[in-house]
Amino acid sequence: MNVIINPDRTEETYLEYLNRCFDDWGGMDMYKWCFDRPVGGLKADIMLLKKDGTVLGGSAVTYRKAAIRESMVNVAIMTGSWTLPESRRQGCFTRIIDESIALARQKGAALLLAFVTDRNASLKRLIGRGASLFPTHYLVSGEGTPEMESKLQISQVADTGKFVADIYRTMAEGRGGRPHFEYTIEEWRAQFVDRPEEIEIVSVGGDSPAIIEKKGIFDRILAIVPTGGHSFEDCLKALLKRTMGNGRRLFFFTTFSRQKDCAVDMGFEHIPGYLTTLIANEGTLRSLCPGLSENERPVAGELYDPDSKWYLGEWDLVTGDRM
Repeated sequence: MNVIINPDRTEETYLEYLNRCFDDWGGMDMYKWCFDRPVGGLKADIMLLKKDGTVLGGSAVTYRKAAIRESMVNVAIMTGSWTLPESRRQGCFTRIIDESIALARQKGAALLLAFVTDRNASLKRLIGRGASLFPTHYLVSGEGTPEMESKLQISQVADTGKFVADIYRTMAEGRGGRPHFEYTIEEWRAQFVDRPEEIEIVSVGGDSPAIIEKKGIFDRILAIVPTGGHSFEDCLKALLKRTMGNGRRLFFFTTFSRQKDCAVDMGFEHIPGYLTTLIANEGTLRSLCPGLSENERPVAGELYDPDSKWYLGEWDLVTGDRM
C-alpha cells in the first residue's frame, strides 16, 4: 500500500470519493473551506492510499491552535477519513492513523484528535492505537420529540459585525480554563459564520446570540451564548419550538454532560461519542505537564484520568468547532 501526501491536482477526484463514502458531503466550496483554509498558520494535509495504482481510501489532517493547561499548542484533527467499500478490511484506516500521527508530529502538533461516535467502526482502531477517550455528545430531535413551549422570541440579527465581536468575546471569557480551540477573530468568523452552508444569525429572547447552520432537514446550533438571565435550557426550548414548527430537526454537539442531560429531558435522541486523543509529540505534551521525570511516560487513558499527572481537563467544544 502506497500513501501519497498532498497529491497534485486531485481536488475533484478526492471530492468525488468523499461524496461516494459520505452521502451529500458537499461540493468544491466545502472542500476549499475544509482543506484550503489555514487556521493558526497551518494548512490541512491530504493523503491518498493506493495499491497497484488503484485508490483505496484517503483522509485529511486539519490543524488548530489549542489552549491546554494555560499553554498554547498545535493540535491535529483527523478529518473526513474514508475507505472505498470495495477496499475495506485491508488495514486502510490503521494506516491512515499512523500516517496522520506522522504528519501531526512533523507540524509540531502535541496531539492527534478525532471526532467519532460510538457507532463508528473506526473507534475500535483508535482505541487499539492507545487513544484516550474524552466523552462527547450528539443530540438530535426526531419524531419522538414532543412539541415545546417557549415564550422567548427569536429574531434575526442585523448587525452581524457587532454580533461576531460580541459572541467571540463572550465565548472566550466563559471557558474557565478548560481546553479549547483558540482562534483569532478572523479565524473564528471563518469557522463559525463564513461556512459553505446557509447560516442564520439570530437572537434568542432579545439578547442571547446563536448561530444556526442549515443542512438538509437539519438546523445545526453552531454556537449559542445564553445571556440576560436566560439559561441554556431556555434558549434550547425556544430554538426547538421554532425548528419543529418549520418541520425541521434540531442538532447540536457538546462536550458538557449537563447540556446533554437537558436535551435528553426534552426528548432529543442522544448519540454518545468521543474526542479520541493520541499523542503525536511527547516532547510537546511534556511541556504542558511540568514536574515529570524523564522516565515517566503517558499510557492509554491517562490524558483523561483526573488522577493522572497527564490529565488535560474537560474540553470545551461546540458544534461550530467541527467541520
